[in-house]
Amino acid sequence: MNRPAREYIQSRAQEDPQRYSVLAELYEKRLWHQLTQQLVSWLEAWRSAPGGSPTAPLELYECFVRDFETRLNALSLTQIVVAICRLAFGEDAVGAVGFLRSALEGKAQVESSAAARIMFQSEVVCLLLRAGTAEGVTEAKERLQRAGEWLDAAGSVDLSVSSAYYRSASEYYKRAGPASAFYRSALAFLSCTPFDALAPEEQVQWALDVGLAALLGKDIFNFGEVLQHEVVRSLTHLAEHQWLYRMLQAFYEGDIRGYQRLCREHAARMQQYPALASNAELLTHKITLLRLTRLAMQGDAQQQHQIFFETAARECLVSEEEMEHVAMAAFSKGLAHGWIDQVGRTITITRLQPQVMDQAGAAEMARRLAAWEQSADRVLQYVETAAGELLATAS
Repeated sequence: MNRPAREYIQSRAQEDPQRYSVLAELYEKRLWHQLTQQLVSWLEAWRSAPGGSPTAPLELYECFVRDFETRLNALSLTQIVVAICRLAFGEDAVGAVGFLRSALEGKAQVESSAAARIMFQSEVVCLLLRAGTAEGVTEAKERLQRAGEWLDAAGSVDLSVSSAYYRSASEYYKRAGPASAFYRSALAFLSCTPFDALAPEEQVQWALDVGLAALLGKDIFNFGEVLQHEVVRSLTHLAEHQWLYRMLQAFYEGDIRGYQRLCREHAARMQQYPALASNAELLTHKITLLRLTRLAMQGDAQQQHQIFFETAARECLVSEEEMEHVAMAAFSKGLAHGWIDQVGRTITITRLQPQVMDQAGAAEMARRLAAWEQSADRVLQYVETAAGELLATAS
C-alpha cells in the first residue's frame, strides 16, 4: 500500500472519525470490494449533508482513491469519481468537465467497460448542457448519441447506468426538443430511478416537466402511463401544482368539459407556462380525440363500437360536420381503427390503441370481458342446441 495514502486516511480518521474511520479500517485490511461499497454510499450521504473543507473531496481523490483505483470495478470507480466531482465543483460545470476528463477519459480501465463509458459520457453530457455554450451543446449531442449506441449494444446494464443515461437524454431533449422525445426519456429515467433517490425539489421539477411534456407532445395520448408514476402522483400533495395533475386526469378520461373548467379556474397558474397558451389549439385537438376514444369504451359491450355523428359531436363539443375530421384524425394517428358511414352518419370503431389504465379502468375492462364471456357462452349454447336439432332432423 502507498504510504502517503495510508498517512492521509489515518490522519483524516483522527480528525473526523465519524466520516473516515471505516474507510481507514477497510483500506488497512485491503478489503477493496467493501471499501468500494462504503465509498459509494458514503459519498452519497456526504452530498446530502455536505461539510468540512471545500477542497476535501478533491484531496480524497488525489491522496486516497488514486492509490487503489486500479483495483476497483470500472463502473464503481466511475461512480466514485462522479460523486467526488459533484461534491467538489457544485455548480461549476466547466471545472467539473475538466476534472472528469482528466480522471476518466481514455483510461483503459474505463474504456474496457461499456457501463463505465456510458455513465462517464452521461455525466459529461449533463455538465456540458449546464455550461450552456453552443460548442458544448453540440458536443453533448455527439456524446449522448455514442452513449445511446453503447447502451443499445450492451443490452442489460445496472439500473444506475440506465438512470444516468436517461437523465442526460432528458436534459438534452428538454433543451433541444421535441417534447415527445423528452417525455420518453424522462419516463425511462423515472422508471429506473428510485423515487427516494430524488431530492424533494427534484421530484417536483420532474413531475412538472413530465406532465407538461405529456400535454404538449403532439403524439402523446397514453396519459395513463404518466399518471402511474409516483413522482407525478406526488403533485396531488402540493396545492399549487394540483391543477396539473387534475389536467392530466382530464386528458386520461377524455373529459373536455373538465379540462375547460380547469383552464378557467387556474388561468393565472397556467400563465406561468407560456407553452400551454401558445399550444391551446393542440391541447383542444388532443383531448377531443381522447374523448372520441372514451366514447368507444362506453355503453353495451356489443354495441359500443358504433357511435352516431350526433352523439359524438355533442360529446366532443364540435359540429357534426367537424366530427368526420375528428374521426379521421383518430384513425390516422392509430388511436382507433374502424370506418365512417357517411350515409348512416355513424362512426364504427373496431379496435383501440392499447392504453395504460388506472384501477377504475381495469375494473371496467374486467366487467366488459365478463359480459363478452357471457355473450359468447349464450352463442355457444345456441349453436350446440341448433346443431343437435339439425342432426336429429337429418337422421
